[in-house]
Amino acid sequence: MLLIDVAVRRSPIHGLGLFALNDIPKGTELWAFSPPDCRIPISEADSNDLHFGYINPENPDFVVKCGDLSKFWNFGIHYANCGPSDKVRLGEYVIIALVDIGTGDELLISTESDFDSKRKLSNLWPTDSEQQLTPSLGQ
Repeated sequence: MLLIDVAVRRSPIHGLGLFALNDIPKGTELWAFSPPDCRIPISEADSNDLHFGYINPENPDFVVKCGDLSKFWNFGIHYANCGPSDKVRLGEYVIIALVDIGTGDELLISTESDFDSKRKLSNLWPTDSEQQLTPSLGQ
């Protein structure tokens, strides 16, 4: 569940994204697992669960379905201003601001936070090669 105030807006990265409504200092806790978030066994997850949820790299048998606006969090490919901290709550890492985030900035989460990020990004990026990280046209 998000712990800060955000707005969902059109993202220059992909579709809709989360944008800070206030300045957020580095180290601020942004998200922690709590209801209405839930875990779904991967064998029972549908495409919507996989799209809007995430798979914890340390517990890949479940999809964490985000029950609030956090489902609109986009990955930062070249730059992420949010990522997992060392803190764990209810079995999931607490997400923090990795840098100071300004009012109006998009919150971009590190790809390392989602075991399924490579599959998700394959729809947006022409190759998973480190040499070519430019968006596909028409996406």
